[in-house]
Amino acid sequence: MSEIQAPLGEIESVGAGIESVAPGLLTLARAATGVSGTVSDPPATAAALDELSSRWAASATRMEDEIRALGVAAGATAVAYRVADQSSMAGMRGGP
Repeated sequence: MSEIQAPLGEIESVGAGIESVAPGLLTLARAATGVSGTVSDPPATAAALDELSSRWAASATRMEDEIRALGVAAGATAVAYRVADQSSMAGMRGGP
């Protein structure tokens, strides 16, 4: 039985790339909180803008967390695959 070849370096690279995108969403969340109504806006318009900016910021923050978690999971997958492959192949080779 031969071992299954997986591009572990590429999987780790993709995970790191995904993680590197996440901080950009924090910038978006901060920018979204700057969108708000002004004193001269009608109260309903100001309230709607405040609600929009709040929801935008919350969504961007959630997306940041989810994208960061996806990147970590991709990297962890490569690590887990490497460990599983090494331990299963060690048994096939007749030693640790």
